[in-house]
Amino acid sequence: MNQFGKLAEKIGILVQKGGKVIVGQIRLDGEMSRQEFRNRKALLNNVKTAWVDGVLEKSLHEQIPIVLGLENHPNAVASPWNMDIINPDKSCQPLPAGTPVIEVFNKLGEGGTLLILGEPGSGKTITLLQLARDLIARADQEIDRRIPVVLNLSSWAAKKQTIAKWIVEELNSTFQINRKIGQLWVEKQELLLLLDGLDEIRDLEKRNACVTALNAFQQEQATGMVVCCRVRDYEELGDRLKLQSDLVLQPLTNDQIQFYLDRLQSNLTVLKTLLIEDVMLQDLAQSPLLLNIMVIAYQGIEFADVPVSTIASNRKKQLFDDYINRIFQNSRSKAYHPNLLSQEKYRYSRRVVIFRLVWMAKKMVQHSQIVFLCEKMQFSWLNKEEIIFYQNEFIVIGMLVGVLINKFILSLFSMIFNIEANEIIGLLISGFIGGYAGYQFSVEVFSEIKPIESVKWLFWEFKEVFLRSLRIAVSIMLPVGLFMGLVRSIDMISHYGLLRALFSEIPLGLAFGLVLGLIFGVIGGIIFGLVYGLIGSEVEEKIYPNQGIKKSALNSLIFGLIYGMIFGLLGLFYGLIDGLQGQIDWFINCGLLGGLLGGLIGALYFGGWACIQHLVLRLILYSTGRVPWNYSKFLDWASDKLFLQKVGGGYIFIHRSLMEHFAEMESSQ
Repeated sequence: MNQFGKLAEKIGILVQKGGKVIVGQIRLDGEMSRQEFRNRKALLNNVKTAWVDGVLEKSLHEQIPIVLGLENHPNAVASPWNMDIINPDKSCQPLPAGTPVIEVFNKLGEGGTLLILGEPGSGKTITLLQLARDLIARADQEIDRRIPVVLNLSSWAAKKQTIAKWIVEELNSTFQINRKIGQLWVEKQELLLLLDGLDEIRDLEKRNACVTALNAFQQEQATGMVVCCRVRDYEELGDRLKLQSDLVLQPLTNDQIQFYLDRLQSNLTVLKTLLIEDVMLQDLAQSPLLLNIMVIAYQGIEFADVPVSTIASNRKKQLFDDYINRIFQNSRSKAYHPNLLSQEKYRYSRRVVIFRLVWMAKKMVQHSQIVFLCEKMQFSWLNKEEIIFYQNEFIVIGMLVGVLINKFILSLFSMIFNIEANEIIGLLISGFIGGYAGYQFSVEVFSEIKPIESVKWLFWEFKEVFLRSLRIAVSIMLPVGLFMGLVRSIDMISHYGLLRALFSEIPLGLAFGLVLGLIFGVIGGIIFGLVYGLIGSEVEEKIYPNQGIKKSALNSLIFGLIYGMIFGLLGLFYGLIDGLQGQIDWFINCGLLGGLLGGLIGALYFGGWACIQHLVLRLILYSTGRVPWNYSKFLDWASDKLFLQKVGGGYIFIHRSLMEHFAEMESSQ
């Protein structure tokens, strides 16, 4: 090594082929700044943590040897599945056993595009993540390589938008990447897209639209892309993805199945015999997922304990039921293991666990979610009847509160209209105003929950908030003005007659409500618009469960204190000026009132409202038994029992097929 090479080695300068010099892996040729490198490194780490470490390394195929107490033999089967490559000329070529998918992808060249097809449980996602693992390792070493990023197409169906815009939003929400950086990466074709879940777009029309959008994006960007889909769902499409090559995962052969089982040091005598005698079980065992399910469900059991069905669909369903039963049996037998919580078998009953997992699976399928996050639960997960019921409760509570403070409302009413209402009319006015306020409050509570995890200045939000405040104030005050006009008309009928009373007082009431609404709307729009110049951006790269709500609560506290101090000082200043006219002590009350109002505004708008919404939703779900109070502990327990996998702060079912099985079960089971 020459003198320059030795010096470079000491100070961390790497000389790569092509003459590019990198200091601490930062180029000196002007192509990439330190910040750009940090952004690249952050995305690589986030993808690796979430999908490779969180999903691939903890997949059921990897967990079986641990659960059964066996040695892990990663080379027990040269390749867990067989692969056929469909060449550009449409010729089919079986690949040699053990061929890594990275080898297939490399042959496509820079910017290669590949479609991975297979039956349910054939290993499409695992194949994609194995490719992601190798691509991430390569991109980490070779800075010229595109950044591999794993995204799930199921979220595209929620908002039918261009693929470029969807990628930017997904990078922001999933990996906490600034939208400007994401947009720049897309425009410069810096990303290598690994897209799972095309078949998870359940609506065929939307799936076709997604394929059209992917083809349009690929034609414009010409970037690297890999897409996964089930064979049957892909064949239903009216159009085809315009990709270079197809990789079709083939079923396991009998020799591969037998070789795999022989290498597992466990009592699988019953399973091996069943695979010889039961033709239906043989067909199911050709799926790597179902073969692993069989190993867990049937290891160490007797023939009498295995139910036999003559219907193929029932046989698969029975296999998943046996897997679930075996998980509970293992939980009971290990309840007092020193490494487990004491008396774990009494923590969650089978009935409660299945009820909660069934509800969770149904909602995830219904809302096209793959990763379950506690803070992502929305009121749309409730039935419409439930929402109506709880909205009516808010209305009733509002009416009761209005009746309780009717003296205050009547004094305000008499001050504005200069009339005294009798007791019955006063109660009606108070009840109406309170009920309407309760309804408006319920509408806001049952709206979309948006945790505020990070905050930045966005002054363009002022216009939207200003107009919204104006609209809400007018919508509230117009009905109030109409109601007040009707009440005043009733009092005026004896003096002016029915028609004159109605045609004079009702328009006045509406005009009064409109003017008051405009006044309140303008004032509220200015105040809240200025406050909402600071707005949160939602972050979804989760490290621990319910991270979004916990960060929202922290932001609520911080900004509540900040705005409390600001408004408190303004109140003190106003009170001091007013106090100079004869009421010196008044400035203290003004300061306290301003601080309380400012603190409340800051706390609510910077995460507090999302926390209130989430608390209301959790209370409703807890009261119906669908979730426990400590939800993360239950989800961790389900993950430990191989129902779920923990991915950062979220959870996924060990496989989509198991999620679909739970979703098809009745809650009563």
